[in-house]
Amino acid sequence: MIIRNILVLFILLVFVVNAVAQDKDEDLEILFSWLPGMYSNASQVRHDTTTAPSDLYIRRIWDQRTDGAWFLVDRSVEAGQSERQKLLWMIHRVEEGMIEVLEYQPAATSSSDASWPDSLFADTLNPEKITLQRGCELYLQFTGEAFTGQIQGLACRNSNTSIAYIVMEIDIRSFGSSFWQRGYNAAGEQVYGRKKSPYYYERRIHEHIGDVPDDVPAHGIPGQPHKQDN
Repeated sequence: MIIRNILVLFILLVFVVNAVAQDKDEDLEILFSWLPGMYSNASQVRHDTTTAPSDLYIRRIWDQRTDGAWFLVDRSVEAGQSERQKLLWMIHRVEEGMIEVLEYQPAATSSSDASWPDSLFADTLNPEKITLQRGCELYLQFTGEAFTGQIQGLACRNSNTSIAYIVMEIDIRSFGSSFWQRGYNAAGEQVYGRKKSPYYYERRIHEHIGDVPDDVPAHGIPGQPHKQDN
């Protein structure tokens, strides 16, 4: 009788372990471990003087929420003085092989002369005062080496009246990322963003996996040749 009970418990334990393993999304876990950190496009700037210096800070927030993983994205251009962009990402699985990144705009952001990264900003965020940027969803797929994706369609709008729609392409890897955001007017002419190539960001500080590997190419992301921009 004792042996039978032990056997039943063992079978139940195996069932529970398998169920937990099936519920765990390994691709999402990889993505969530790659994103947080501080990034710079300093290598890109050294090889292309037409590129403005830019820094990127990504921090996971609101760990208790169950609707997805939330991240604060704080981007600065020209050493944090000329342009500041803060937004929130909510990331979740929508179907097999497809990850959705929803973009939210905070109700208020700190001034452009605030220190970078603005580490205190996340602590003041109110989850009830954020706005979903409809049409600006990013859809990512994992290749085994990178999460690549883009905005689908032309429904992503901007408060700038000269921009009719925004497109964006993204490539996220363990040591860095590339972001290519462009804005177009109603005639389909580009009026915002880099024209020939994205910003290439290399990781400078990471909470989990350390610094940028020594074999990272000069332009940042492998497989994407460096191009000068205007």
